[in-house]
Amino acid sequence: MLKVKQKHHCSGLVLFPVDSTVITLTSHLFWRDGYHPIKLLNGFSVTENLTSEAVISLGDRHDLSFREEVIEMIPDNAVAIMDRGFAS
Repeated sequence: MLKVKQKHHCSGLVLFPVDSTVITLTSHLFWRDGYHPIKLLNGFSVTENLTSEAVISLGDRHDLSFREEVIEMIPDNAVAIMDRGFAS
């Protein structure tokens, strides 16, 4: 008897975690000169071990304000994984 293995429609997709971090500049000298916390938003292709191009901004903007940039960084065959803070 011939067995046919059915392929799940999601089996060709790769995981693409996306997260951000804030780098705090603690010296008051930075603040006096107009430097503030920096936010880095980046994605990572789990299967290819490659990072996406980072989105860099001042730390006062919410992750959701970068939604267009995040959509552009996600590869065509990937599923983006983000924490709940991204949309809150």
